[in-house]
Amino acid sequence: MIAYGLNHLLLLVSLAGIAGQPALLAKDPRGKELSAFLIRPTAEVAERIRQWNVAELLHLLPVAAPYRNVPAELSGRVDLPSGSYYLYELPEGYGTDREWPTIFSLHGNPPRHCERVHYKYWRGEASRRGFILISPNLDGGRWHREVGEEAFFEAFRDAVVRFRVDRSRIYLNGYSAGATGTWNIGSRHPDIFAGIVVRCGIRRVTDAELANLRGRGVYVIHAVEDSKCGIKQARLAVDVLKRLDVHHRYVEYPGEHDFYPQSNQDVLDFLSTLTLPDDDQLRVTAPFDAERRILGFVSLQGDNHTVSTACSDQGCSVEVSHVDRVRHLDVWVRVSQLSDPDDTVSILVNGSPRSLRPAPSVAAFLRSWVLHPSLAPEDVADPFLASCRVIRDGQLLETPDCED
Repeated sequence: MIAYGLNHLLLLVSLAGIAGQPALLAKDPRGKELSAFLIRPTAEVAERIRQWNVAELLHLLPVAAPYRNVPAELSGRVDLPSGSYYLYELPEGYGTDREWPTIFSLHGNPPRHCERVHYKYWRGEASRRGFILISPNLDGGRWHREVGEEAFFEAFRDAVVRFRVDRSRIYLNGYSAGATGTWNIGSRHPDIFAGIVVRCGIRRVTDAELANLRGRGVYVIHAVEDSKCGIKQARLAVDVLKRLDVHHRYVEYPGEHDFYPQSNQDVLDFLSTLTLPDDDQLRVTAPFDAERRILGFVSLQGDNHTVSTACSDQGCSVEVSHVDRVRHLDVWVRVSQLSDPDDTVSILVNGSPRSLRPAPSVAAFLRSWVLHPSLAPEDVADPFLASCRVIRDGQLLETPDCED
Protein backbone atom coordinates (compact mmCIF):
# COMPACT_ATOMS: atom_id res chain seq x y z
CA MET A 1 0.00 0.00 0.00
CA ILE A 2 1.18 3.51 -0.79
CA ALA A 3 -0.02 6.43 1.30
CA TYR A 4 0.95 10.06 1.02
CA GLY A 5 0.18 13.33 2.72
CA LEU A 6 1.71 16.79 2.22
CA ASN A 7 1.21 20.42 3.13
CA HIS A 8 -1.10 22.41 0.89
CA LEU A 9 1.30 25.26 0.11
CA LEU A 10 1.61 27.64 -2.81
CA LEU A 11 4.39 27.71 -5.40
CA LEU A 12 5.62 30.86 -7.11
CA VAL A 13 3.47 33.35 -5.25
CA SER A 14 4.74 36.04 -7.57
CA LEU A 15 2.28 34.68 -10.15
CA ALA A 16 -0.66 36.01 -8.14
CA GLY A 17 -0.79 39.12 -10.30
CA ILE A 18 -1.22 37.39 -13.66
CA ALA A 19 -5.02 37.68 -13.62
CA GLY A 20 -4.75 41.34 -14.51
CA GLN A 21 -2.55 40.72 -17.56
CA PRO A 22 -4.66 38.67 -20.01
CA ALA A 23 -4.43 41.23 -22.81
CA LEU A 24 -0.64 41.36 -22.53
CA LEU A 25 -0.25 37.60 -22.35
CA ALA A 26 -2.65 37.00 -25.24
CA LYS A 27 -0.12 38.63 -27.55
CA ASP A 28 2.47 36.01 -26.69
CA PRO A 29 2.39 33.38 -29.49
CA ARG A 30 3.46 30.76 -26.98
CA GLY A 31 0.01 30.99 -25.40
CA LYS A 32 -1.61 29.80 -28.61
CA GLU A 33 0.91 26.98 -28.92
CA LEU A 34 0.26 25.87 -25.34
CA SER A 35 -3.50 26.03 -25.93
CA ALA A 36 -3.18 23.63 -28.88
CA PHE A 37 -1.08 21.27 -26.73
CA LEU A 38 -3.74 21.22 -23.99
CA ILE A 39 -6.32 19.99 -26.52
CA ARG A 40 -4.08 17.60 -28.47
CA PRO A 41 -0.63 16.91 -26.97
CA THR A 42 2.00 16.31 -29.65
CA ALA A 43 5.70 15.50 -29.37
CA GLU A 44 6.63 18.38 -31.69
CA VAL A 45 4.96 21.06 -29.59
CA ALA A 46 6.06 19.40 -26.34
CA GLU A 47 9.68 19.67 -27.42
CA ARG A 48 9.35 23.44 -27.85
CA ILE A 49 7.51 23.90 -24.54
CA ARG A 50 10.19 21.82 -22.83
CA GLN A 51 12.59 24.72 -23.33
CA TRP A 52 10.53 26.98 -21.07
CA ASN A 53 10.99 27.23 -17.32
CA VAL A 54 8.31 26.52 -14.72
CA ALA A 55 7.55 30.19 -14.11
CA GLU A 56 6.93 30.79 -17.84
CA LEU A 57 4.66 27.75 -18.06
CA LEU A 58 2.50 28.79 -15.11
CA HIS A 59 2.45 32.37 -16.37
CA LEU A 60 0.95 31.28 -19.70
CA LEU A 61 -1.45 28.54 -18.55
CA PRO A 62 -4.35 30.86 -17.59
CA VAL A 63 -4.25 32.46 -21.03
CA ALA A 64 -3.75 29.21 -22.94
CA ALA A 65 -6.79 27.55 -21.35
CA PRO A 66 -9.88 28.23 -23.50
CA TYR A 67 -12.55 30.35 -21.86
CA ARG A 68 -16.23 29.48 -21.65
CA ASN A 69 -18.45 31.76 -23.69
CA VAL A 70 -22.04 31.31 -24.82
CA PRO A 71 -21.70 30.49 -28.55
CA ALA A 72 -23.59 32.50 -31.13
CA GLU A 73 -25.40 29.36 -32.34
CA LEU A 74 -26.90 26.53 -30.33
CA SER A 75 -25.56 23.99 -32.84
CA GLY A 76 -22.50 23.91 -35.03
CA ARG A 77 -19.06 22.49 -35.68
CA VAL A 78 -15.74 22.93 -33.86
CA ASP A 79 -12.51 22.34 -35.80
CA LEU A 80 -9.69 20.76 -33.78
CA PRO A 81 -5.87 21.11 -33.94
CA SER A 82 -5.48 17.69 -35.59
CA GLY A 83 -7.65 18.73 -38.54
CA SER A 84 -10.61 16.72 -37.28
CA TYR A 85 -13.79 18.19 -35.80
CA TYR A 86 -16.83 17.58 -33.68
CA LEU A 87 -20.47 18.60 -34.01
CA TYR A 88 -22.34 20.05 -31.05
CA GLU A 89 -25.93 20.76 -30.11
CA LEU A 90 -26.83 22.77 -27.01
CA PRO A 91 -30.10 22.82 -25.09
CA GLU A 92 -32.54 25.70 -25.53
CA GLY A 93 -31.71 28.26 -22.86
CA TYR A 94 -28.09 27.11 -22.59
CA GLY A 95 -25.92 29.39 -20.46
CA THR A 96 -22.72 29.28 -18.41
CA ASP A 97 -24.50 30.01 -15.14
CA ARG A 98 -25.12 26.28 -14.57
CA GLU A 99 -23.63 22.91 -15.52
CA TRP A 100 -25.26 20.68 -18.13
CA PRO A 101 -25.33 16.90 -18.56
CA THR A 102 -23.41 15.92 -21.68
CA ILE A 103 -23.51 13.00 -24.12
CA PHE A 104 -20.51 12.18 -26.32
CA SER A 105 -21.73 10.16 -29.30
CA LEU A 106 -19.42 7.96 -31.40
CA HIS A 107 -20.51 7.17 -34.97
CA GLY A 108 -19.93 4.06 -37.10
CA ASN A 109 -17.53 3.79 -40.03
CA PRO A 110 -19.27 4.82 -43.31
CA PRO A 111 -18.19 8.20 -44.78
CA ARG A 112 -19.97 11.23 -43.29
CA HIS A 113 -21.50 8.98 -40.65
CA CYS A 114 -20.80 11.58 -37.96
CA GLU A 115 -23.32 13.99 -39.52
CA ARG A 116 -25.88 11.23 -40.09
CA VAL A 117 -25.80 10.02 -36.48
CA HIS A 118 -25.71 13.53 -35.01
CA TYR A 119 -28.56 15.04 -37.03
CA LYS A 120 -30.67 12.17 -38.37
CA TYR A 121 -30.45 9.52 -35.66
CA TRP A 122 -30.44 11.72 -32.56
CA ARG A 123 -33.12 13.96 -34.12
CA GLY A 124 -32.45 16.81 -31.69
CA GLU A 125 -33.94 14.78 -28.86
CA ALA A 126 -30.92 15.03 -26.55
CA SER A 127 -30.82 18.83 -26.60
CA ARG A 128 -34.59 19.06 -26.16
CA ARG A 129 -34.19 17.03 -22.97
CA GLY A 130 -31.52 19.39 -21.62
CA PHE A 131 -28.39 17.48 -22.67
CA ILE A 132 -25.39 18.85 -24.53
CA LEU A 133 -24.67 16.53 -27.47
CA ILE A 134 -21.07 16.25 -28.73
CA SER A 135 -20.34 14.08 -31.79
CA PRO A 136 -16.60 13.67 -32.57
CA ASN A 137 -15.58 12.64 -36.09
CA LEU A 138 -13.12 9.85 -36.86
CA ASP A 139 -12.46 8.81 -40.45
CA GLY A 140 -12.88 5.04 -40.62
CA GLY A 141 -14.65 4.90 -37.26
CA ARG A 142 -12.00 2.71 -35.59
CA TRP A 143 -12.87 3.94 -32.11
CA HIS A 144 -11.62 0.79 -30.38
CA ARG A 145 -8.04 1.44 -31.51
CA GLU A 146 -5.50 3.92 -30.16
CA VAL A 147 -6.33 6.43 -32.91
CA GLY A 148 -9.96 6.33 -31.79
CA GLU A 149 -9.14 7.06 -28.17
CA GLU A 150 -6.91 9.95 -29.25
CA ALA A 151 -9.67 11.38 -31.43
CA PHE A 152 -12.23 11.07 -28.65
CA PHE A 153 -10.09 12.76 -26.03
CA GLU A 154 -9.13 15.59 -28.36
CA ALA A 155 -12.84 16.42 -28.71
CA PHE A 156 -13.45 15.74 -25.01
CA ARG A 157 -10.74 18.12 -23.83
CA ASP A 158 -11.97 20.91 -26.06
CA ALA A 159 -15.65 20.43 -25.22
CA VAL A 160 -15.32 20.34 -21.43
CA VAL A 161 -13.62 23.73 -21.39
CA ARG A 162 -15.60 25.31 -24.23
CA PHE A 163 -19.01 24.39 -22.77
CA ARG A 164 -20.28 24.26 -19.20
CA VAL A 165 -20.19 20.49 -18.84
CA ASP A 166 -21.29 18.80 -15.62
CA ARG A 167 -18.34 16.48 -14.94
CA SER A 168 -20.55 14.24 -12.77
CA ARG A 169 -23.03 13.67 -15.61
CA ILE A 170 -20.98 12.76 -18.68
CA TYR A 171 -22.22 9.84 -20.80
CA LEU A 172 -20.77 7.96 -23.76
CA ASN A 173 -22.99 6.67 -26.58
CA GLY A 174 -21.76 4.57 -29.48
CA TYR A 175 -23.27 2.99 -32.57
CA SER A 176 -21.73 0.08 -34.53
CA ALA A 177 -17.95 0.69 -34.60
CA GLY A 178 -18.61 3.53 -32.17
CA ALA A 179 -20.33 1.06 -29.84
CA THR A 180 -17.23 -1.12 -29.87
CA GLY A 181 -15.21 1.98 -28.98
CA THR A 182 -17.70 2.80 -26.24
CA TRP A 183 -17.10 -0.56 -24.56
CA ASN A 184 -13.34 0.15 -24.66
CA ILE A 185 -13.23 3.83 -23.69
CA GLY A 186 -16.10 3.62 -21.24
CA SER A 187 -14.81 0.67 -19.24
CA ARG A 188 -11.18 1.82 -19.23
CA HIS A 189 -11.98 5.34 -18.00
CA PRO A 190 -14.58 4.84 -15.27
CA ASP A 191 -13.45 8.06 -13.59
CA ILE A 192 -15.15 10.01 -16.42
CA PHE A 193 -18.48 8.45 -17.33
CA ALA A 194 -21.63 8.11 -15.25
CA GLY A 195 -23.05 5.79 -17.91
CA ILE A 196 -22.56 4.35 -21.39
CA VAL A 197 -24.92 3.39 -24.22
CA VAL A 198 -23.90 0.60 -26.64
CA ARG A 199 -25.93 0.26 -29.87
CA CYS A 200 -25.14 -2.80 -32.00
CA GLY A 201 -21.45 -3.10 -31.21
CA ILE A 202 -18.89 -5.79 -30.40
CA ARG A 203 -17.29 -6.05 -26.98
CA ARG A 204 -13.48 -6.28 -27.09
CA VAL A 205 -12.72 -5.66 -23.39
CA THR A 206 -12.28 -8.32 -20.72
CA ASP A 207 -14.76 -9.28 -18.01
CA ALA A 208 -12.43 -7.70 -15.45
CA GLU A 209 -12.55 -4.40 -17.33
CA LEU A 210 -16.34 -4.52 -17.39
CA ALA A 211 -16.19 -4.68 -13.60
CA ASN A 212 -14.89 -1.11 -13.73
CA LEU A 213 -18.44 -0.09 -14.65
CA ARG A 214 -19.82 -0.92 -11.20
CA GLY A 215 -21.56 2.16 -9.84
CA ARG A 216 -22.25 3.39 -13.37
CA GLY A 217 -25.06 2.52 -15.79
CA VAL A 218 -24.93 0.56 -19.07
CA TYR A 219 -27.69 0.58 -21.70
CA VAL A 220 -27.24 -2.12 -24.37
CA ILE A 221 -29.25 -2.16 -27.62
CA HIS A 222 -28.90 -4.94 -30.19
CA ALA A 223 -30.75 -6.50 -33.12
CA VAL A 224 -31.63 -10.18 -33.34
CA GLU A 225 -30.85 -10.35 -37.08
CA ASP A 226 -27.71 -8.19 -36.94
CA SER A 227 -25.38 -9.62 -39.60
CA LYS A 228 -22.56 -7.09 -39.02
CA CYS A 229 -22.20 -7.46 -35.26
CA GLY A 230 -23.75 -10.75 -34.17
CA ILE A 231 -26.14 -10.66 -31.24
CA LYS A 232 -24.26 -13.43 -29.41
CA GLN A 233 -21.62 -10.88 -28.35
CA ALA A 234 -24.23 -8.59 -26.85
CA ARG A 235 -25.93 -11.38 -24.94
CA LEU A 236 -22.62 -12.61 -23.54
CA ALA A 237 -21.71 -9.07 -22.45
CA VAL A 238 -25.08 -8.65 -20.73
CA ASP A 239 -24.59 -11.97 -18.93
CA VAL A 240 -21.27 -10.65 -17.60
CA LEU A 241 -22.90 -7.39 -16.48
CA LYS A 242 -25.50 -9.41 -14.57
CA ARG A 243 -22.85 -11.57 -12.91
CA LEU A 244 -20.82 -8.49 -11.94
CA ASP A 245 -23.90 -6.71 -10.61
CA VAL A 246 -23.44 -3.74 -12.97
CA HIS A 247 -26.58 -1.61 -13.29
CA HIS A 248 -27.83 -2.07 -16.87
CA ARG A 249 -30.75 -2.23 -19.25
CA TYR A 250 -30.87 -4.49 -22.31
CA VAL A 251 -33.21 -4.07 -25.29
CA GLU A 252 -33.39 -6.40 -28.31
CA TYR A 253 -35.03 -5.44 -31.59
CA PRO A 254 -36.17 -7.97 -34.21
CA GLY A 255 -34.52 -6.13 -37.11
CA GLU A 256 -31.04 -5.66 -38.62
CA HIS A 257 -27.98 -3.58 -37.69
CA ASP A 258 -29.20 -0.06 -36.82
CA PHE A 259 -28.97 2.89 -34.40
CA TYR A 260 -32.60 2.33 -33.32
CA PRO A 261 -33.47 5.99 -32.64
CA GLN A 262 -36.86 4.88 -31.30
CA SER A 263 -34.92 4.05 -28.13
CA ASN A 264 -33.69 7.64 -27.70
CA GLN A 265 -36.30 8.72 -25.17
CA ASP A 266 -35.85 5.62 -23.04
CA VAL A 267 -32.07 6.02 -23.26
CA LEU A 268 -32.36 9.64 -22.10
CA ASP A 269 -34.67 8.60 -19.26
CA PHE A 270 -32.08 6.01 -18.20
CA LEU A 271 -29.15 8.43 -18.38
CA SER A 272 -31.08 11.06 -16.43
CA THR A 273 -30.97 8.77 -13.39
CA LEU A 274 -27.17 8.37 -13.46
CA THR A 275 -24.58 10.50 -11.69
CA LEU A 276 -20.87 9.68 -11.38
CA PRO A 277 -20.40 8.30 -7.86
CA ASP A 278 -18.62 10.67 -5.51
CA ASP A 279 -16.60 7.79 -4.13
CA ASP A 280 -13.53 8.14 -1.96
CA GLN A 281 -12.42 4.83 -3.37
CA LEU A 282 -12.02 3.74 -6.98
CA ARG A 283 -10.92 0.33 -8.25
CA VAL A 284 -9.74 -0.06 -11.83
CA THR A 285 -8.51 -3.06 -13.80
CA ALA A 286 -6.82 -2.36 -17.13
CA PRO A 287 -4.00 -3.55 -19.41
CA PHE A 288 -1.23 -1.09 -18.53
CA ASP A 289 0.96 -2.19 -21.43
CA ALA A 290 1.69 1.48 -22.09
CA GLU A 291 2.27 3.97 -19.31
CA ARG A 292 -0.94 5.62 -18.19
CA ARG A 293 -1.70 7.97 -15.34
CA ILE A 294 -4.72 6.78 -13.45
CA LEU A 295 -6.59 7.38 -10.21
CA GLY A 296 -5.63 11.02 -9.91
CA PHE A 297 -2.06 10.85 -8.70
CA VAL A 298 -0.57 7.55 -9.91
CA SER A 299 0.82 6.31 -13.22
CA LEU A 300 1.58 2.68 -13.88
CA GLN A 301 3.07 0.47 -16.55
CA GLY A 302 3.18 -3.31 -16.43
CA ASP A 303 1.10 -6.40 -17.13
CA ASN A 304 -2.62 -6.59 -16.37
CA HIS A 305 -3.23 -5.02 -12.97
CA THR A 306 -5.93 -3.97 -10.58
CA VAL A 307 -5.34 -0.57 -8.99
CA SER A 308 -7.31 0.75 -6.04
CA THR A 309 -7.14 4.13 -4.35
CA ALA A 310 -8.88 5.76 -1.41
CA CYS A 311 -8.54 9.25 0.04
CA SER A 312 -9.38 10.72 3.44
CA ASP A 313 -8.36 13.67 5.58
CA GLN A 314 -5.21 11.74 6.53
CA GLY A 315 -4.07 11.36 2.90
CA CYS A 316 -4.49 8.92 0.03
CA SER A 317 -3.55 5.30 -0.47
CA VAL A 318 -3.01 3.03 -3.46
CA GLU A 319 -2.90 -0.73 -3.79
CA VAL A 320 -1.49 -2.45 -6.89
CA SER A 321 -1.83 -6.14 -7.68
CA HIS A 322 1.21 -8.13 -8.89
CA VAL A 323 3.83 -5.65 -7.74
CA ASP A 324 6.53 -7.97 -9.05
CA ARG A 325 5.25 -7.41 -12.60
CA VAL A 326 5.05 -3.61 -12.37
CA ARG A 327 7.56 -2.04 -14.73
CA HIS A 328 7.17 1.23 -12.93
CA LEU A 329 4.79 3.16 -10.71
CA ASP A 330 4.99 6.92 -10.21
CA VAL A 331 3.33 9.26 -7.72
CA TRP A 332 2.34 12.71 -9.03
CA VAL A 333 2.10 16.02 -7.17
CA ARG A 334 0.08 19.14 -8.06
CA VAL A 335 1.50 22.65 -8.17
CA SER A 336 -0.58 23.71 -5.14
CA GLN A 337 0.97 20.87 -3.14
CA LEU A 338 4.57 21.84 -3.83
CA SER A 339 6.46 24.15 -1.53
CA ASP A 340 10.10 24.85 -0.71
CA PRO A 341 12.81 22.24 -1.36
CA ASP A 342 13.07 21.33 2.33
CA ASP A 343 9.54 19.91 2.46
CA THR A 344 9.04 16.24 1.71
CA VAL A 345 6.21 13.91 0.73
CA SER A 346 5.82 10.92 3.05
CA ILE A 347 4.91 7.66 1.35
CA LEU A 348 4.21 4.23 2.83
CA VAL A 349 4.98 1.46 0.33
CA ASN A 350 3.89 -2.01 1.46
CA GLY A 351 4.38 -0.90 5.06
CA SER A 352 7.83 0.57 4.39
CA PRO A 353 8.11 4.38 4.68
CA ARG A 354 9.58 6.43 1.86
CA SER A 355 10.37 10.13 1.77
CA LEU A 356 10.09 12.03 -1.52
CA ARG A 357 11.50 15.39 -2.48
CA PRO A 358 9.66 16.21 -5.70
CA ALA A 359 10.87 19.21 -7.68
CA PRO A 360 8.61 21.11 -10.13
CA SER A 361 9.50 20.75 -13.80
CA VAL A 362 8.04 21.56 -17.19
CA ALA A 363 8.91 18.03 -18.34
CA ALA A 364 6.72 16.54 -15.59
CA PHE A 365 3.80 18.75 -16.63
CA LEU A 366 4.15 17.70 -20.29
CA ARG A 367 4.31 14.02 -19.39
CA SER A 368 1.31 14.20 -17.06
CA TRP A 369 -0.81 15.84 -19.76
CA VAL A 370 -0.02 13.02 -22.19
CA LEU A 371 -0.57 10.22 -19.68
CA HIS A 372 -3.99 11.29 -18.43
CA PRO A 373 -6.28 12.11 -21.37
CA SER A 374 -9.21 13.24 -19.22
CA LEU A 375 -7.45 16.24 -17.70
CA ALA A 376 -9.73 19.25 -17.84
CA PRO A 377 -10.25 22.83 -16.52
CA GLU A 378 -9.38 22.20 -12.88
CA ASP A 379 -6.16 20.53 -14.01
CA VAL A 380 -5.15 23.63 -15.96
CA ALA A 381 -5.66 25.73 -12.85
CA ASP A 382 -3.73 23.31 -10.62
CA PRO A 383 -1.55 21.14 -12.89
CA PHE A 384 0.56 18.15 -11.97
CA LEU A 385 4.09 19.49 -11.96
CA ALA A 386 6.23 16.77 -10.36
CA SER A 387 6.47 13.00 -10.05
CA CYS A 388 8.54 10.40 -8.22
CA ARG A 389 9.06 6.77 -9.23
CA VAL A 390 8.60 4.40 -6.28
CA ILE A 391 8.51 1.02 -8.07
CA ARG A 392 10.80 -0.01 -10.93
CA ASP A 393 10.86 -3.48 -12.54
CA GLY A 394 8.86 -4.96 -9.68
CA GLN A 395 11.19 -3.61 -6.99
CA LEU A 396 10.38 -0.95 -4.39
CA LEU A 397 13.07 1.71 -4.55
CA GLU A 398 14.90 2.40 -1.28
CA THR A 399 15.39 5.96 -2.52
CA PRO A 400 12.52 6.95 -4.85
CA ASP A 401 13.60 8.54 -8.09
CA CYS A 402 12.20 12.07 -8.20
CA GLU A 403 14.12 13.13 -11.28
CA ASP A 404 11.87 13.54 -14.31
